[in-house]
Amino acid sequence: MLTKLKNGLDGTQLKTIALALMVLDHIHYFFEFTGCIPTVFSMLGRLSAPLFLFCTVEGFAHTHDRRRYFIRIWGIGTAMAALEFFMIYAKAFRRGDGFYPLNAIFQDLMLLCIVWQGIDWLREKKWVRGVAAIAAVAGWPFVIMAFLSAFPQIQQMPGFPQWWRLSSPARCPCGPASQTAAGAFCWAVRCCMHCVDGAKCS
Repeated sequence: MLTKLKNGLDGTQLKTIALALMVLDHIHYFFEFTGCIPTVFSMLGRLSAPLFLFCTVEGFAHTHDRRRYFIRIWGIGTAMAALEFFMIYAKAFRRGDGFYPLNAIFQDLMLLCIVWQGIDWLREKKWVRGVAAIAAVAGWPFVIMAFLSAFPQIQQMPGFPQWWRLSSPARCPCGPASQTAAGAFCWAVRCCMHCVDGAKCS
């Protein structure tokens, strides 16, 4: 738990600031197309992620019950994933031009908690647990790629995100994703980053 320092902010105040900045960012997300929302809303909103990350690091390091802390992070991440599901497949909660955000920071924080726990297990020389925890997080893109390769029909489902398709054009410098380790790495990078030309990988 974060403690308040002299002339400083405590954890609750930092989380409140991060939440307010996130709201500004989401306002820009959903109403930017109207031309009435200034870009500064999005610029300020970029500060929310590092604040949430800092608070999560401190919280995870000092909590008395890491399992309970993880379950809370997982619960919030699951709720965000459910909202994204309805946005993608039910086309709910989208803005007027059909755009919808795909941010899911709490899912990322949940994965980081697993990595941090794995690192602590390695420090305690619990090698199997530590390596398994870190490998589970590092290997999930390869598992998803293998699943999509085994069931390619899933990629043809209505609403399936275009940038997750394994048969997408080779605009990424790595070339088309394949079933090799190099292809899996390229596919994972393409899912998380923009292509070199500034457009999203499709």
